[in-house]
Amino acid sequence: MKKVLGFDADVLGASASFLCAIHCALVPLIMTFGLLGGASFLANPLYDVLFIGASMILAFIALVNGYKNHHQRGYPIITAFIGFGLIFLGHLVFHNLVGDAMSVLGGISIAVAHLLNYRACRTCLKCRH
Repeated sequence: MKKVLGFDADVLGASASFLCAIHCALVPLIMTFGLLGGASFLANPLYDVLFIGASMILAFIALVNGYKNHHQRGYPIITAFIGFGLIFLGHLVFHNLVGDAMSVLGGISIAVAHLLNYRACRTCLKCRH
């Protein structure tokens, strides 16, 4: 398994993707209801770019490594592409509740892709994990 900063890349990727999904789900609610007035900095687009960028880097490292070196199964990569597609559509095309829902589903899809990859790598006969 590929390590990033001493941690499994799939664990980091799934964590970042779940945080992304939580961010995408909660920020519109916080802004709509005016909760936590001091937390408006979370609506800054820079956080979106950071979450998406970190998720893309971790997905590339973990999923490509898993595919090439362990399981040669395409479904984790396809699941991640669908997730990133949902996020990009949600951010670039839809700027309403539909876009927020697509972004949340995209983040969850990417986290699921990491979990699928982790599981497939664990069953690698070549490595005997």
